[in-house]
Amino acid sequence: MITNDLCTNDAVCKHALCWGNNNKLQLGISSNTELDKSLRVTHQLEPVHPHRLLEDGVIAASCGTVHSALLTRYGSAYTFGDGRHGRLGHGYERDEAIPRLVTSLLGMRITQIACGSDFTLVLNAAGKVYSFGSGQSGQLGVGAYVTHSALPCQVEIADRVVYIAAGYAPIAAAVCHDGKLFTWGVNANGTYKLKALLISVSMNCIV
Repeated sequence: MITNDLCTNDAVCKHALCWGNNNKLQLGISSNTELDKSLRVTHQLEPVHPHRLLEDGVIAASCGTVHSALLTRYGSAYTFGDGRHGRLGHGYERDEAIPRLVTSLLGMRITQIACGSDFTLVLNAAGKVYSFGSGQSGQLGVGAYVTHSALPCQVEIADRVVYIAAGYAPIAAAVCHDGKLFTWGVNANGTYKLKALLISVSMNCIV
């Protein structure tokens, strides 16, 4: 998978490889002593491992505009990069130079993670969706009154979700086990709402 500035290799190595723009620490190749912009590696032209190699292995990665996330074999989520609006889910808005465990998700097995432009979605094994980061356009899916959250908020979808996607717009989507598609965030008119559309479960959904 290759998305923006980060990619993962095949299932044999179980580690992430990354390259590209690192101006917001989104590659995870710096150290926490390099939060000073003058010390950062701003670009990486060849694939390298992030600074921290996760012992239980990386099985998936996702990239936003200036932040990234890794999912491990045992269902743990790690985020790093630009921490504005709480998009890393650590309870604060500080940048993270290396992959950091999202401790607020401990106790649940994460099966998918998706980074949007300034927010993040996670899906757990029970089919529940959580969001964190900016909510100024409704992209958190928890109502217009939440402008941002640095900790995961549950998106109230009654059905069991099997797939999530987060976009740049910002917009988010979730596909349920019965084929329902939920979308929220900015639409063509710049407004936001949570709505459901019934689609065929046999259809390949590209959001």
